[in-house]
Amino acid sequence: MAGFQACKRVLRYLAGKRDMCRVYRPGRRYDWRNGDLPAWSIESDASYADDPHDRRGQGGYTGGYVGQAATTAVSKKTRRTCVSTDQSESDFAGSACKEAEYHRNWMHFFGLLKAGPTDLSVDNYATATRTGSPIRRWSPSSKQHDVNEKYVAECVERKTIAVHHKPGSLPEDPQPGDGFRPDAMTKALSRPHTEFYYDEIHGRRPLPVGKRTAVDGTALCTVISPVHSLRSIFCGMVGVRYDDGTSYHVFPSRIQLYRGEEQ
Repeated sequence: MAGFQACKRVLRYLAGKRDMCRVYRPGRRYDWRNGDLPAWSIESDASYADDPHDRRGQGGYTGGYVGQAATTAVSKKTRRTCVSTDQSESDFAGSACKEAEYHRNWMHFFGLLKAGPTDLSVDNYATATRTGSPIRRWSPSSKQHDVNEKYVAECVERKTIAVHHKPGSLPEDPQPGDGFRPDAMTKALSRPHTEFYYDEIHGRRPLPVGKRTAVDGTALCTVISPVHSLRSIFCGMVGVRYDDGTSYHVFPSRIQLYRGEEQ
């Protein structure tokens, strides 16, 4: 019964996201003939023993070109029961490395691979320190890790992956590019945080103040404020002024250009 209720909740969410799509915009022109290529990176995150039945954690990873919508987004449970947060994080970091190597191979085939290792960001400091070290480290706390969980260290040794630590917290007034996108693949978040990461993963950007747009695709207006922070009574909303002079606050999903429909 609980699973049926969860399925209905997912369907209700999808019914309200009928415009769901990923938007890719050209950031700048790249001189690819001379080696000027965009950088592709990946981030991974995992939790520890979320499921009370099998004690497996939830995790995921997102990858894409810097400043663009995600090209890869995965959310699933760990392959086996882990005994620590570090092991759970390492499990998904290893899977993220495999995904990164797949992208590196096809980008190399088409001549689009940027020189140097691919960046892998994790929010667990212990995982970043142990796997990102140029010297392979052993400790009693990691002796139970299997091949997939130790694959990150192998990729670092082969200089195909560079591990970095990135804080997983979201600022109080987040701006595009802030936060840690795999958080949306790992845990339940508040509505403002969920909407923020939804926009980040799908490449949606808020319109700048003064931009002309349309609410619900029909009512022309001008954006008069950015997305309000969590401290505002209009949290997550945008201020707009219609052509008749009246001002209102609406959710960004109602603004046509917010969805990437450039005119």
